[in-house]
Amino acid sequence: MDARTWHYWSWAALWAVLVATALVLRPIMPLDETRYFAVAWEMWRSGDLLVPHLNGETYSHKPPLLFWLINAGWAVFGVNDLWGRLVAPAFGLASIFMTYRLARLLWPGSRTAQVSAPWVLCGVLLWDVTTTVSMFDTMVMFFVLLALTGVALAATARAEGGNLNRRRFAQGWVLLACGIGFGVLSKGPVVLVYTLPVAVFAPLWWSPAEKSVRVGVANWYLGVTAAILGSAAIALGWAVPSALAGGDEFARAIFLGQTTERIAGSYSHGRPFWWYAAMMPVLLFPWIVWPTLWRGLRLADWRRDPGVRFTALWLAGAFLVLSAFTDKQPHYFLPAAPAFALLAGRALTTVGALEARPWALILPMVPFAVIGMALVVLGIRPDMAAPLAGDAPVTLGLETVIAGGVFFGLVVGVTGLAGTQPLRQVQALAVVSAAFVVALHLVASTALAHLYDLRSVASRVQILEREGRPVAYVGKYNGQFHYFGRLETPIDTVDGGAVVEWFAENPRGVAIYLHRRPADVQNRAPLHVQPFRGRWLALWDKGGAELAPEIFTR
Repeated sequence: MDARTWHYWSWAALWAVLVATALVLRPIMPLDETRYFAVAWEMWRSGDLLVPHLNGETYSHKPPLLFWLINAGWAVFGVNDLWGRLVAPAFGLASIFMTYRLARLLWPGSRTAQVSAPWVLCGVLLWDVTTTVSMFDTMVMFFVLLALTGVALAATARAEGGNLNRRRFAQGWVLLACGIGFGVLSKGPVVLVYTLPVAVFAPLWWSPAEKSVRVGVANWYLGVTAAILGSAAIALGWAVPSALAGGDEFARAIFLGQTTERIAGSYSHGRPFWWYAAMMPVLLFPWIVWPTLWRGLRLADWRRDPGVRFTALWLAGAFLVLSAFTDKQPHYFLPAAPAFALLAGRALTTVGALEARPWALILPMVPFAVIGMALVVLGIRPDMAAPLAGDAPVTLGLETVIAGGVFFGLVVGVTGLAGTQPLRQVQALAVVSAAFVVALHLVASTALAHLYDLRSVASRVQILEREGRPVAYVGKYNGQFHYFGRLETPIDTVDGGAVVEWFAENPRGVAIYLHRRPADVQNRAPLHVQPFRGRWLALWDKGGAELAPEIFTR
């Protein structure tokens, strides 16, 4: 096996371990994953591929590409959890190889940069976590890489001062159009945040010293314009007919909801401008505390390396624009993670074996080692975790001791074997980062099953639906029972103060409520009760609800 093939298999194996761990040890997580599965299920049940629905109403918060891909797999394999949970993670795997491809375009003569960048991406904890979850940002990351690969391809269409390679030039703009267009179908126009700065401000990463590889300003911006129009055609190919079919409110939501409203802060994750800056040590851990990388960044040739400026513009542009948005979440930064990985991979080419000192690896490894030892201690003394857990049940035991001990041993062993080769240290950090996420799954699996698995409630709701009994959810319903219960009809939603009136109209009905107080379900007679996300999820019939209707308002 040659070196390139070995890297390919190593990246795939690392991804496979992460995803397999999540599939085995973690349920489909509410409220996001269960919501997306519910939308996919309603699309499957209704056969309406144009307008997504949730609980019988149009769903405008996300475009349909993820739901289409889930339905495509179900058409082949039948409705099942496995396919649905593999769709988004598959884009995480593809992003590793797209990062490698882009590194080859940016630095064709640097084998170290080409193989280091994917390893850095595999070691970013943000990637390790999100690549196991059914999230739109993983898809956006892939399409951003596809789009910017097109930009790099077009920029090198006149390599070494020769004639313009028109085929390569056109291929670049096709990739940019497809990347932006399908990125919009993945999560909306936010894909432009990560792609347009690099394409529009190309003179910032072009250097006067590389005039021989420039394709001409006029040709460049004609290509950018054509690509944007092409991407608009792809996105509007769905948006226009779905807007006509979904009605005025749905049309307004899909054209404005993911743009102006997100900037204006009408979403539920409003945070200050400096939030991403404060979160950067977490988002880019462990690399951001690795001294060898900072040494490489200081030595990088920012003035004469267009690839370095390319990735820096991508990273800085995304950071500034995302910071300007009021709506902020950690995973929104994921499509910028490959930019950091590429920049780090190139920076490491400036670091030789003498500069990659073994002690520098200890700094990012120390937090991992401390966590490993902490898991061992908490497994032996679970009472120590009670103050940290709050109302959540403590489920630490032998599996925690084993997971923590094995992880601590891996940290120590990998640190000792890494040596002074920069690439080997990168691989060591990537493996430990992935192992950390695996260990967390092992430790948390019992609690996740106990606090987040909704299959038993959904099966009860399914039986009620088949019996023809009305079901209502008190509060905001996010579709968390529709996929698990394979429900065919919408669930009513009622306000807590209107529960008695709803039962008066539906005497055979059942109401579902998430109680904050354990006392509201203790010593009463709910049809079903279980802990859920630190609260108590209960099903009530008319008789049980009328005994104390005030419990639905607190």
